[in-house]
Order: sequence, then C-alpha cells, then structure tokens
Amino acid sequence: MDQAIDAYKLVSTMDLNNFKDNRAKSAWEDCVELYEDTIYQLNRSINSNNFNDKLTWQSASITNHQTCLNGFIDFNLPSHLNYFPSILTNFTKLLSNSLSITNTLASFSCLKY
Repeated sequence: MDQAIDAYKLVSTMDLNNFKDNRAKSAWEDCVELYEDTIYQLNRSINSNNFNDKLTWQSASITNHQTCLNGFIDFNLPSHLNYFPSILTNFTKLLSNSLSITNTLASFSCLKY
C-alpha cells in the first residue's frame, strides 16, 4: 500500500506543463486516475476476508499499473516513460508478489475444507 500511495503521489504531482504533446498529458492524466483507483482497490483487498475478492482487487491493481504504462507505449511516447522512476518498476514486482502470495494462501485455505 505504501508503494501505491507513493506512486500516486508521484504521478499526481507531475507538472503536466513539462509535456508539450497533448497525448502525453492525456496518458499522464489517465495514470493519475488509475493510481487513485489502485489505492482504492488495494484497500478493498486488504479489508476483505474473501480470498477471491482479494485476488480480484489485486489483479485489478496490476492491470491499472500496466494500463498506465501502456498509455505511453500505445501513443508511441516511450521517451516519456523515463519520467517513471524505479519506484514504479518495483511497484510492478510488489503487486505481482502480493497476488502470488494471496493466491497461494487461497489454495491452502481451500485444502483445509
């Protein structure tokens, strides 16, 4: 969650005037919304007692992160990805690891019954 909040702070404080390309501004604005959604979804995952819900919210968070990055790739703006520091690269790994751990716990939970 801390990484999600840091990612949101990073993208929401970016000065969009740095981007002369309207497509880049649009992609960045989408990222702000996607990371805001990610915080909401991770909170839902944390507060859920249902493993399927946890997996759904965590998967949605991974999708948001990738969608943000794809916005720059789809607009052929790969140079703008340089604005993403290593924190966002690590965020991908943390989300993936979290999903994997939850999936493993869900599998063990099913074995008990």
